[in-house]
Amino acid sequence: MKISPYKFVAVSYKLYAGDNEEQDLVEETTADQPLTFISGTGFMLEAFEKNLTGLDQGEAFDFTLAPQEAYGEYHDDRVADLPKNMFEVEGIFDDSRVYEGAMVPMMDVEGNQLNGIVASIGDDTVVMDFNHPLAGDSLHFVGKVEEVREPSKEELEYAQNPHGGCGCGSEGCGDGCDSCN
Repeated sequence: MKISPYKFVAVSYKLYAGDNEEQDLVEETTADQPLTFISGTGFMLEAFEKNLTGLDQGEAFDFTLAPQEAYGEYHDDRVADLPKNMFEVEGIFDDSRVYEGAMVPMMDVEGNQLNGIVASIGDDTVVMDFNHPLAGDSLHFVGKVEEVREPSKEELEYAQNPHGGCGCGSEGCGDGCDSCN
């Protein structure tokens, strides 16, 4: 069976990030603990899925995604100097959660949640980087398709709505979202 939309897919791979001259291993999955997903449901990078489409179980793959196909270019305007007192708990700076390299969940003025990486901590400010950690990097995937099959009803339902329910905000929608329309 070939990878196509709405198939259960399991892949093992090594992911290298960086430019063409220097790449670092940033993630590895194995045949015992592969990455699994339902193709075509929008949870994987579109270009990643495109490169896997048409492959059979047991086939190897080796491809590179340019930054614009992956997590985009790095943007300097997504780095912000924030007042250090924003990170205080009961008047004391929270150095147990806020340290260089830490990912800190935050909220913008419109209430959107976003994650930032602490780039540096100064006397009065904390420099936060809101770029994706792999922004600006090419991603090189080398791996193997471990499994391709029809998903179970439960796998497909979860892939289409991983938060449960039918997505309409109503409790107990039953087997579909007809009651939401």
